[in-house]
Amino acid sequence: MDAEPPTPLLLEARFTSDGAFVELLFDSQTNQAGFSSTFACSTLLSFSTISSAVCQFSARNVIRIFQSTASRTFFLSLGSEITLKSDTSLRDFCVSGNTA
Repeated sequence: MDAEPPTPLLLEARFTSDGAFVELLFDSQTNQAGFSSTFACSTLLSFSTISSAVCQFSARNVIRIFQSTASRTFFLSLGSEITLKSDTSLRDFCVSGNTA
């Protein structure tokens, strides 16, 4: 039986020590929704200042949110709400050919 893999859970969002970007940590490795480079954050996420940000996976379970170069105001602050959209192609990472 081929069941669709579950959607990973977003565990936390944290600023990096230098404040250059925000990292989102998931509970498991993801398929990165098919992305291999930067992408529009609005494809997977929702937050109030999303138009001034770009995203990129830095690992299978981590998305980095960067402020776009065109924006002059800081895009996120402590307490900002970031949600994972429910209608995305982000799923658990599956390795085909695994046998038990």
